[in-house]
Order: sequence, then structure tokens, then C-alpha cells
Amino acid sequence: PQMDQMSVLVYDGPFSDHVRSHSPRALTGPEVGAREAEGIALRFVAGGESEGSGRAEIVTETGPDAPIAAWRVQVETESGPVYVVDVAKQGGHVLWMLQNELREPAEATHSLADAIAIAQAFLGARGFRGFEVSYAAVEQGRAIVPFVYVEDGVLIYPDQVKVTVALDRGTVVGFDGMQYYSFHHDRTLPTPSLAEHEALQRLHPSLQPETVRLALIPRPDLKEVLTYEVRARANDMLYHVYINAQSGEEEQILRIIESDDRGTMAI
Repeated sequence: PQMDQMSVLVYDGPFSDHVRSHSPRALTGPEVGAREAEGIALRFVAGGESEGSGRAEIVTETGPDAPIAAWRVQVETESGPVYVVDVAKQGGHVLWMLQNELREPAEATHSLADAIAIAQAFLGARGFRGFEVSYAAVEQGRAIVPFVYVEDGVLIYPDQVKVTVALDRGTVVGFDGMQYYSFHHDRTLPTPSLAEHEALQRLHPSLQPETVRLALIPRPDLKEVLTYEVRARANDMLYHVYINAQSGEEEQILRIIESDDRGTMAI
């Protein structure tokens, strides 16, 4: 392929739109009622097994067009912030949380590295294990930190959660688990037909590889394909190239822009 004719692999863009048309695969457990959903939302905001301090009440239910039926809960904390939390009716999984705060972020007092650590601690306190940071970036005074599930060392890109951290206060103001609960399921990962060195032979001649690892990525039709994710450079530019681990075909290529203060942008 020509280096100037790159397709785009964007997980927090076009691919996320497909969640709405996809039947969720990770919902487990019995139906939860309104009062139970309120308790789940309180515990999630508090980040522990205890109910936490504050008050929760159902404000609405998601409509029939929503990808996952949920209770929408408003949580008012004693410390001040108010959160809106969507709790799945099946299983009581927290799909989404947002701090309901209408303000412009003040000057940042936390770095992107700080935000990543805060996001990791947030997920760990809520039982999320086996995730790796991917393409964290800063936008309008907030850090958007996506986490990709890792299984047997393989990046499972369809299974993602995102945490948003305000850089002025160093607090988590958002969580999005919709993609994870839509796509996560028990998988039997295929064994690659190509060895790592054979995949590298399929790279464009101008690319100099730096690192290689296996990654499961989604195609536009939502079919999942095992690839080698190759981090490579050409003309001082960084790329991630995705080589099909069975056929050796190039599935996708991303140009990666790295910045100390803006994080990692994939275009």
C-alpha cells in the first residue's frame, strides 16, 4: 500500500458508533430493580463495597432505542459533586457515569501521567482487572484515558472502557463502559498462521519496525480479526500497522502523534 493512502483505525470514533447496533454480550446476572440500582450507583461513585455518603434516586429509564436497557440514577455526594450513572437492568453493571458539573476547567495542576494513575486507581477500586492504557489524550483541560482489555498478552481492542479525569482537580469526572459491555465475551483466540518475523516482512519497505505484539481488532462489519500490531517509523513519523496474523494482509495503519502535554493521538 502507498504510505499516503492510509485507512484509519479509530476506536473512539467510528467504531464506537457501532455499539448502538450491536446486541450486548457481557451482561450477566439477574434483573435489578430501581432501589437496587440506586445502591449500585452509590457504591460505584464511592468506589467501594460500602454505600458511601450521599443520596441516590432514579431520574429516568433509558428508552427502547437505547443499546442497553438501564436505570438512570442521580447521585448527590456529601462533598458536593453530583453524578449521573446508568445502571444496566440486567446484572446491575455500571455502563456510564458523568459528573454533572457545568464549569470551564481551571488551569491544569495535574499531568497526563498523573491522570493515567488516577484513572488506573479508579478502575482498580471498582474491580476492573487486566486492562492496559491505550491512546490517552488531553482535550479541553481533561484527560481521556481509554483502557483495552488484555487476554494472554493479546490486546483485545473491542473490549474497552474509558475514564475522564479533570486536570485542574485531579478527579474522575466520567466513566464509559458501554463498549466493554457490548463486546466483551469469552473468546477462543486463534493461533497465528504467520510467525512474527513473517508478518514484519509484509511491512512497507520504508517502515522500520520497533515493537510487535498481537492484537484483536474490529473490522467495520464488527468481525474480529487477530493481527500483529507493529509499531514502526518512517521519515521520523510513528505508525501502528496491523498485519493479519493468518493471511499476512495489512488490515489497518494508523499514524501516531505523541506529545508530552497532549498525549497520544491516532489519525
